[in-house]
Amino acid sequence: MNEMKIGFEMRKIRLALEDISPMRQIKDLHKGIMRYKKILSSIKEVGLVEPLVVYPQKDAPGKYLLKNGHLRYAALKELGQTSADCISLGFSFRNAACKRSGKNASPKLVRSAAASPGAMTWPCSNA
Repeated sequence: MNEMKIGFEMRKIRLALEDISPMRQIKDLHKGIMRYKKILSSIKEVGLVEPLVVYPQKDAPGKYLLKNGHLRYAALKELGQTSADCISLGFSFRNAACKRSGKNASPKLVRSAAASPGAMTWPCSNA
């Protein structure tokens, strides 16, 4: 029977926000939506409840791409925070998805129309 491999670390890690690169920018108009205001208010009152999800940059040790939590990241920055709890996806996460399809993992992330809106995926190639 095949063993399932974990694609992320089983613990939270604390990272400096300057070491995290968002994959998309939150514009001022997004900061006016109710969802952002609720996140901002929640972080002010109780702190960050859901960690950011990050992916290590292969070519830049100690640097991460932000996979999930762009509104939380923007709110933390607006509140003057300098670090945040994160869950780090490992490189096996990308490779495991492609192994299931019998293809090789692409080194670039792309937007996936099949996934939820705004989701990012790693395309697989036959090469």
